[in-house]
Amino acid sequence: MKPGRRDDLIACSTNTFVEGQEKYGIKVIGQFRDLKDPRAVSCGYEAFSDMEVRRRALEGFYGGPGTGDNF
Repeated sequence: MKPGRRDDLIACSTNTFVEGQEKYGIKVIGQFRDLKDPRAVSCGYEAFSDMEVRRRALEGFYGGPGTGDNF
């Protein structure tokens, strides 16, 4: 990450990943920044209706066909 470009990286990640995650049933419920450290990258929280939905969603998004397109 380049200095001063954290928000650009977060926006790119949000625009790229959230739609793909939602396609697999992953509900993104929060994204956070470390306000004291502008070099820290944000983290996020995801929600699932149950553990089986979670397993299928994560396998589909991170390990399914076209995985290279998700990253």
